Amino acid sequence: MKKLIITLMICAMSIGAFAQENTVRFGVKAGVSFSDAKYIVPNIGGKRSSVHTSFLLGGLVEYNFSPKVALQAEALATVVRAEAEESGGELMIPLMLKYELFDNFNIAGGAYASIALARTEYSESMIGSDKTARSWMMTSRLDGGVAAGLEYNISKHFFVDAKCYFGLVNAMNSDYRDDDYKLKRNIYQLAIGYKF
Repeated sequence: MKKLIITLMICAMSIGAFAQENTVRFGVKAGVSFSDAKYIVPNIGGKRSSVHTSFLLGGLVEYNFSPKVALQAEALATVVRAEAEESGGELMIPLMLKYELFDNFNIAGGAYASIALARTEYSESMIGSDKTARSWMMTSRLDGGVAAGLEYNISKHFFVDAKCYFGLVNAMNSDYRDDDYKLKRNIYQLAIGYKF
């Protein structure tokens, strides 16, 4: 998982290093995020949480290989929730290849990695029956998976997009993976942005 994050960050920084004039654009975006999670508990089976809503804010850099093909990296700060009692700030780093299917309409696909920004650390002796504390202790700080999306350019600068992130990594803490506990998350985002 750490290798995936490092690879995405290196690719994102490489966009600027190899850029030529008028081939790189920067931007900002904000929107709404919907998330759910699927738990698999030994001897019980799977359980899918209800969908929860939060906000996202971030920036992007876009490197255009041609008028129709571009590589886009983003850094998004968002709150991801799995249950009503649980929430956590995360930094998401999607890296996606975009293709202009029609005029101003793009499809995109790629991968993402995310890392928890801040949360309280708990020990077994501290949590007792505290469900929120226990869930945090059992959840890994790292997550990752595949991403897909659609983007429409309203004008030269403004755009709207819709993206889906499907977790492929077991987001349970490594201490619990031996017990066959599994947690995979899905995130759906709608945003509006501005490219400089």
